[in-house]
Order: sequence, then structure tokens, then C-alpha cells
Amino acid sequence: MVISGRQCATGFFILSFLLVPFLSFYEVKALINGTLTSQSAALTPMYIKILKDILQLTILLVSSFFIMKRKKISIVALFLFLIVFFSLTLSLIYSSGNDVLILASGFRWLVPFFLISVLTYFRFNLMNKTVFKFVILILSIHFFVQLFEFFWGGHWYGSFLGRFSLRNPGIFLIPGTGAMFTLGCYLILRDHIVGLKKNIILLFTVWVSVALTASGSAVICLFMISIYRLLRAFFNSFLSVLFLSVCFLCSLPFLISLSVLLGRGDSYVQTSGGERVEIFLNAVDSASVVSDKFGIGTNTGVVISNSLDMSSDALIVDSMYTSMLVNLGWLGFTLYLILCLMVFFISLFNQNDKHIEFSMVLVIVSFTSIWLEAFPFNLICIAIISEILTYSKSGTHENMYINRTS
Repeated sequence: MVISGRQCATGFFILSFLLVPFLSFYEVKALINGTLTSQSAALTPMYIKILKDILQLTILLVSSFFIMKRKKISIVALFLFLIVFFSLTLSLIYSSGNDVLILASGFRWLVPFFLISVLTYFRFNLMNKTVFKFVILILSIHFFVQLFEFFWGGHWYGSFLGRFSLRNPGIFLIPGTGAMFTLGCYLILRDHIVGLKKNIILLFTVWVSVALTASGSAVICLFMISIYRLLRAFFNSFLSVLFLSVCFLCSLPFLISLSVLLGRGDSYVQTSGGERVEIFLNAVDSASVVSDKFGIGTNTGVVISNSLDMSSDALIVDSMYTSMLVNLGWLGFTLYLILCLMVFFISLFNQNDKHIEFSMVLVIVSFTSIWLEAFPFNLICIAIISEILTYSKSGTHENMYINRTS
């Protein structure tokens, strides 16, 4: 039996989901038992944690092998690859004086962008029954672990009503990562779930899961998605997006006060948002067209620096926009904004509701996290981006390829 590149990519995607519950197993266990001493302490063996990186590199290498065997080259995939490769090369040249481990952190951070180009080549999509079954399985495990943490877990992230755990990340250590995972699973499942009753159950479960993490940005994403789906029952995609923009602006006072409703304190928005804005403005002051700080604005770089007591300038940026600016300079930052705009307008032009909802999630989540390093949410994002860039209502894609000259 001949295995295609798309089947191979799908198999690796499923394997990635099966791996998730084990990556932070001992950290989650310590969180539940109340014995966790630090969020940066690696309790799960490194040979387990590194499996996700090996898996992502394997997807990239195996997919590249399949591409080299084919006689046609995808114009979109080639264009994406050249842009990422060009940005990486320039930043590596300008950052050549930095520590090799920090540079490696930057490469690890950038790998998902290379994956976008290879998945785009194979026109990878998530409308697969096997993918659906495994996503349901892992999301169910994640949700039930969250419920257990809420009622019987430790209070590392604070308490709710003096008795229950305030923030419950499920099978992850960081609540925000758990919230992003739930959002990603929803975006995969929404097209598989048919019928009003089942869709209501899905949205209700997702709302409860996100509320259990007390993640403000994830709640905003779900609020936008829920209003959009409601509007789509009466209007087309264009009008729904227009009305949603108005609803968002009118709801800002409510969204800003979400921290109080989630039990995270009156000053959460000012503190969290203010810190991110300050970090971004500092990055703007020191930014150049091409960065000489490649790898410094990554979570991996911060962890390595702290673990080895390195004297690097690695910093926590907690924002995809700031991370792009620090690691790749104004060039990378501009290209990322262009990508976000492309994803949104292509989705809107095609009137694909899942893709429009994803574009909203991508823009909002990028303000509060570095999703490139949030496994497996990063794989979900690159899979959906590749879907969007190759989506065709007619189902024909021949104009996307050129023949390879021999």
C-alpha cells in the first residue's frame, strides 16, 4: 500500500494529540496534590517532553521528502517557504554573536512556520473522521481532569469561594495553554458536529472548559465566536462580521470587567495588559528592520537561560506580536501582520465560518501568548492556516502548482 504525504501528515497529527496527556503528567499531578513548587520546574522527564519537538521535526522532514519526490511545486507553499527561510537567514546573520542555545530556541520557535508551507503543499485539512475521534478523546480527558482539579485539586493559582481551585489547566500546567487547546479542539470539531442539539452541547462544554481556566483572552474569543454564530443564523458572513465589530466595541466595558467575574481580581486587566503593552513598547524602541536578537523573545530561551544561569537577554514577552518583533525585527512583524490579514480576508471572501472564527482567535490569542510554542495548539493553527491558504469552493487547485523542471 502506498502512503501519501497527506496521510502521513494526518497520522503525525493524530500521534501529536495522543502524546499531549503525557507531556506535563507529573506537573499536573503535583498541581492536583498541592505539591507544585514552581511553574518552571520540569517534573516530567525531558525524554518525554522532547518528543513533541522530535515529532514536529519528523513531520517537517518526512513531508519535505514527499514533496521532493513529486513532479509539481506548489506556488503558495514555495512562496511561504522562501519568505520564512529569508527572514530566518537574515536574523541568524545579524544574531550570529548570540549564544548557540538561544539561536536554537529561535529555530524551535520558527519550525511551525515551515510546517505551514509543507502542509499547504499537501492541501492538508482536518475534515477527517479519525482525527475527529481522537480529538474528542483527548478533549474529554482534558475536560474531566479540569473538573477534578476544580473540586479536589490544589490552589496553586488561587481559590474560588475559598474552597474550589480558581484556575484549572486540565492536562496542561499553564491555564492559558489549556484554554487555547480547548479553543483549538472546538475549531476542529465544529464542522464534524451536525445538528442544533449537538452544537449546543459542544459550545456549552467549551464554555465550561474555558471558564475553568479563567483565561480572559480565551473567554473573549468564545464570546466573539458565540455572537458570530448567533448572527449567522440571520445574516451572511459579511454583515455578521460588521455587526460583530459593533457588538465588540459596545461590549468592551463588560469584557474589561471579565477579570472580576472570573475571580482574578480588579487589577488583573490593568496589570496583565499593562505589562504586555510596556514590553511591546520597549521592543518597539529597540527594534530594527532585521533583528539581532533572534531567539531572545521565546519562552524556550527564557527557560534555558534560567535553567543554566546564562547571562543572555532572554525575556518573557507573552505576546506573538512582541515575539515576532524581538526575534525577527520589523520585517518579521510586518510579515506576520500580513499573514493575519490574509487569513481573515481570504476566510471572509470564501464565507467559511470556521475560518472566520479561527482568524478572530488568531488575532486575539496573539496579544496574550506565543502560540508557536503552545503545543499542540500550534499544530492546530498551522493546519487551519494551510486549509485557508488552499481553500477552494470548486475543489480544484491545479492553478496552485507549477511543473518542476528536470
